[in-house]
Amino acid sequence: MDVRDDAPAVLDGSTVWSNAELHRRAEGFAAKLSELGIRSGDRVGLIAASSAATIAAFHGCLRSGIVAVPIAPRLTAPEIDVISSAARLRAIVSGSSIQSVARATAGSLPADSSSDAIPTTPGLAVIVTTSGTTGRPKLVRLTRSQLEASAAAWSAVLPPATAWLLSLNMAHVSGIGIVVRAARAGVPVVVPRGSLTEDIAAAADAGIAVSHVSLVPTQLTRLLDSNVTTPPQLRAVILGGGPIPAALVAAATVAGWPVLPSYGLTETASGVVVGGRPMPGVNVRIAYPDATAVADGRVTNGAATEHGLDRHDDVGEIVVRGPMVFDGYEGDPDLTAAALDRDGWLHTGDLGRIDADGLLQVVGRRDEMIVSGGENVAPAEVEAVLAAHPAIADVAVTGMPDEEWGSVPVALVVYRPGTSPTDDDLRVFGRERLASFKVPRRFVAVPELPRSANGKLLRRSLGGLVGAAGRRPSLMGTTAIRADDGQPLAVRILGDATAPNLLMLHATVSTSGQLLRLAGLLRDDMRVVLMDRRGSGASRMETPGPVSIARHIADIVDVLDGTGTERTAVFGHSFGALLALELAARHSERVTSVVAYEPPYLPLAEPRHLARLASVHRDVAAAFASGGAAAATQTFLRAVAGDEYWDRLPAPQRAVVEADGAGALADTSMSGLDPAGLAGIACPVTLVTGGDSDPLYAPIADALSVRIPDSRRIVLPGLRHPAPITDSAAFVELLRPGRGN
Repeated sequence: MDVRDDAPAVLDGSTVWSNAELHRRAEGFAAKLSELGIRSGDRVGLIAASSAATIAAFHGCLRSGIVAVPIAPRLTAPEIDVISSAARLRAIVSGSSIQSVARATAGSLPADSSSDAIPTTPGLAVIVTTSGTTGRPKLVRLTRSQLEASAAAWSAVLPPATAWLLSLNMAHVSGIGIVVRAARAGVPVVVPRGSLTEDIAAAADAGIAVSHVSLVPTQLTRLLDSNVTTPPQLRAVILGGGPIPAALVAAATVAGWPVLPSYGLTETASGVVVGGRPMPGVNVRIAYPDATAVADGRVTNGAATEHGLDRHDDVGEIVVRGPMVFDGYEGDPDLTAAALDRDGWLHTGDLGRIDADGLLQVVGRRDEMIVSGGENVAPAEVEAVLAAHPAIADVAVTGMPDEEWGSVPVALVVYRPGTSPTDDDLRVFGRERLASFKVPRRFVAVPELPRSANGKLLRRSLGGLVGAAGRRPSLMGTTAIRADDGQPLAVRILGDATAPNLLMLHATVSTSGQLLRLAGLLRDDMRVVLMDRRGSGASRMETPGPVSIARHIADIVDVLDGTGTERTAVFGHSFGALLALELAARHSERVTSVVAYEPPYLPLAEPRHLARLASVHRDVAAAFASGGAAAATQTFLRAVAGDEYWDRLPAPQRAVVEADGAGALADTSMSGLDPAGLAGIACPVTLVTGGDSDPLYAPIADALSVRIPDSRRIVLPGLRHPAPITDSAAFVELLRPGRGN
């Protein structure tokens, strides 16, 4: 395909790179690696935060023969060290600039040493990490020809693209696939900066029509739940990354989303089955335990149909062959031999069946099978059925020990707001659609299921959630504790009373409920106390007005006393982070540690930012007086986030935040801060900002780190100011006891 040099190749915020500019950046990146002695065949880690720079670095590696090893931006230093050692990295590239090249912290080679001892694969392009059953990451080797074969197969089944949204980061094989497909088709990649609809609208403003996007089921579920209208320019929504409930596909189709359910693996360079049928060049078979045809000790029975699929209604292991199938795991020949037979068939470990129409139905993982009374129960099959219940927003099924049956299925359920079905209701629903032994014996309500950054269900955590349900309270309803002046302070508690305490303080025009997702991810390790601050949620004031910092701190102490919390770690978001620091300064005896995300500690702000925010309180107060909470919220968010943010805020979300305009009125007054007292903070403090947030916050955090004695400074790449609400998993390791605090 002829591609014009001046045609757009990457859109990243307000930055548009042409094909010529992307080529220049990629060549420049490769040249800098060459200057460091890194040559073709060497391995370089790329911190895969979604950005134009990461895309350029990836292309630079491809063009120079250097092997790219994408690394998820949320991994901790010890996790990165494991990958660095296993992949034998020569360097790690991090940050938004391709100039910031740093040596790997462990397992790397000196710049002038030979890499001849590293086993190489001809044409090796990328090593992608994927989770292993032992907890140690598997390193999947993919060659350039395998990436190109995958892109060619996708091109044959998809409508022509005008632009791809990089909806999954490049540490995920789907993110890599998006970049390769876009380059092959000569269309731009759009780097996400907001919601899907915001990103598509921003691209349209730049003259780029996003037509293709890849989503995991949880992302699509949230879009449907939010009643987001299908962007008209979308031609293909590839759905993958885990089990896909038929009810979700049906609902999305009715709503007008051009959904293409897919099945694939990291080991196949992305998808190999779309709509139940193999992609061009792909053969898929089902291997049955009782098969008569055996090759090299592995079942490969049955003759392929014209679609490359066996016809059989029984469940067996899915095996795949095609030009995009990888050729092994880095540094693990035994694992490679177990996955690939001598004829090139990949034994996926996934279970499936072929239905009467010859379509592949994925049932679940072989190693996740629940054996109950001698019968096999596939969790993903049960989950797909339960997900169709109108009260269930998300569900996971796991096996729990049982004296009579050996193991029984138990469901962890996230209910939709305003619904409260009984266990019997759900059992009846299940029995109408499943054999009785597959119906869960228990239904455990949870605020959120543990999922990775890419939406993959973390099944190893499920057993702990089920076990915890028997020994700790479920999420409490909103319970009022009276402040010393009689003001009701709404409190929620998750976790075991014997676990370490964590207090969570929310941002302006939000409530403690918006931190429930993060709290749910921590409830196995901590007793989490969440409070609605004066002026917000269920703690709104009868007569709204400014609230002093001293009053806020007194309220927090009342909540600590009322919940029996003697000492606690504290996490604060935005204005909540400001209060967390003030609490630690004024009541050091109550605070064990603080993690503060982007506190607007304005006395330490740069003059240019102070000038921008000087009139916010006056404008918010005037708006509240004339138009109430909704007007105050709009005025506040337009001032701090911009008109564009407010104008593009979805209607359901706008309605939620408008109710908390009294919180904006209270918070913008910000009277009574004590910068001098920060030096007296005696506990460890972690000051965190997002790499893509408003520039107001980073210099404030830098100034705070100088004033607070035992503090450390962290930047989380790719995150914006709402991240504790929208990207909860990014904060878990910072908050677990003994990790970040």
